[in-house]
Formats: sequence, C-alpha cells, structure tokens
Amino acid sequence: LFKMNELGYITDSEYQDALNQEIIIKIGKKKQQGISTYFMDKLKQDVVNSFMQKGYTEDEATDILYNGGLRIYSTLNTNIQRILEKEFEDKNNFPGSYTDENDIIQPQGAMVIMDQYTGAVNGLVGGRGIGGNRIYNRALNPRQPGSSIKPLAVYLPALSKGVTAGDVYDDSPREDGKGGYWPKNVGSYKGPITVRELIERSSNVGAVKVGETLSSTPEQSINTMIGFLQKMGFTTIVTRDQNTRINDENLSLTLGGMTKGLTPLEITSAYTAIA
Repeated sequence: LFKMNELGYITDSEYQDALNQEIIIKIGKKKQQGISTYFMDKLKQDVVNSFMQKGYTEDEATDILYNGGLRIYSTLNTNIQRILEKEFEDKNNFPGSYTDENDIIQPQGAMVIMDQYTGAVNGLVGGRGIGGNRIYNRALNPRQPGSSIKPLAVYLPALSKGVTAGDVYDDSPREDGKGGYWPKNVGSYKGPITVRELIERSSNVGAVKVGETLSSTPEQSINTMIGFLQKMGFTTIVTRDQNTRINDENLSLTLGGMTKGLTPLEITSAYTAIA
C-alpha cells in the first residue's frame, strides 16, 4: 500500500482507508481425530514417492503435497487406530516398563492391522511413549523376525510343493556336519511328528529339516525359500549377489536369523497371502 501511494496509484485517503480496513483471514478448521502421526507420516511419504515416480523432484512432490490442493483418501480406520493407540498407551500391557539411557520407554513395540482380503492397512503404530513427531517408525523398520518367519519361508513353500500338514518329519537332534548338533529346540524333542505339530510347537529342528528338503540340495532349497519371500514382497532380504560375505542365503533363514530382518508391515502383508 505504501509503495502504491508513493507511486501515485492510490491517493492519500485511499491509502488511509486501506490501512484502516479490517483484515479477515478464513483458515479452514483442522479436524483432530485423536490419532498419532505414525500412519499419517507413512501416508505422506507414500504420496511424495508416488509423485517422484512420475518424474517430480522430492522438493516438487513435497510442495504438491502441502500446497497442491490434493484430496487424499486413505485406508485408515480411525476406530481401529484409536484402539491400537489406547492399548499401546496402557502400561498394564507392558509389565516391567522402564526408561532406558536414551530416555526411551522400554519394551518397545509396533503393530500393523491389515484387511487380508484387500491389503488395506487399517491401523499402524510404530512405537510407544514417544512425544512429538514420530521420527522412528518401528512398523516400517526391519527387526529379526524369529519364528514368525517359519510359516512364510518354510511351510508355505513346502505346502506348494505337495507337503501336507499330515506329513511326518523327525523332530530329533540334527547333526550339523561339524561334530555337533544344530539347531536346538526351545524345549524337548518329540521324534517323528506331523508338520501340523511342528508348526504348533514351533520346532527349530523341524523348520530346518523341512526347509533343507524343499529341493534336491540345501542350496537350491535356500533359493526356493528366498524366492518365495521375494514374491511375497519382502524388500530387506540380502542375497549373495548383494553381499558375498554377509547375506541371508543360509539355513539360519528358516529360524528368522537374518542380516537385516523383516518389517512388521511386510510380515503382515505376507501373512495375508496365506489368508
């Protein structure tokens, strides 16, 4: 206004009238759904990535996200998300909680709720007891999957090759070829039992024995397992082509001992394939 008056575009009285005019800015109301930023952070990153795949730079994609007038429809179920967050905030669900040297509450956790028919992520929590922005989302970062990998890496490929839940394998100590025995069961050994029982008992020996007989050689069996995991969408598997020294092309894979591990989001997605 000052410059317009100085250059003669408006008179002194018009200048004064404009200064005295009340400024009314209509800002849209923000709806608070009472949920954390874990799901929203993931959603926003997906939107940015989708624009980058179309050829935009990250800065351009971010600008479109915040200033492009987008309408974004997500798979979030706010009721499910609220339940998840309520349970993660309940200390009674995490007995023995304490704060570690980094001022982070322990034990930590993550959870993903997915519609097994559509693959829609209905709820996602990446940690507990963290204020402010959720910088580290455990639902999206790999951890050692342990026995949760057995149905995916071992028994699903076995079923696809004609093994049935009633087939019998010997749940007895397995020689490791070096004068010892590997792996060890957590608990007892049951001798000849069905695949169904091996899964129920989460037998370590059973998982290795079934896994190494998926093909004609242990090496080919490992390739079969890795191939199945890759088809199910796992992106954190390390192959020998990627790292000749440290990789997941070994029988430890059957027990969830991996180089990087798997993410809760991808594990959940893989289990929907079984459903």
